[in-house]
Amino acid sequence: MRLDSKSEIRLIRFQGAILRKDSEIMEQELVISPDFNSKKIVLDLTRVHHICSSALGVLVSLKRKLKSQNGDVKLVISDDDIKQV
Repeated sequence: MRLDSKSEIRLIRFQGAILRKDSEIMEQELVISPDFNSKKIVLDLTRVHHICSSALGVLVSLKRKLKSQNGDVKLVISDDDIKQV
């Protein structure tokens, strides 16, 4: 996971497979951590070839958290299998 910030939008890039152990880190860093205060996030998943169901749950939690703060999260996906999930 790589973080980049441009003005008020935070870009987070992932690559490879996002597995259960990764989803736990994602949840800690993006949903639970009080230090993470971005309200507009772009998740670049163009280099991801697999994402586990727990990571999908983290993405849903992140979306809900940001919506309650008048923010949003956008996904950038190129893999057709990931799009279907």
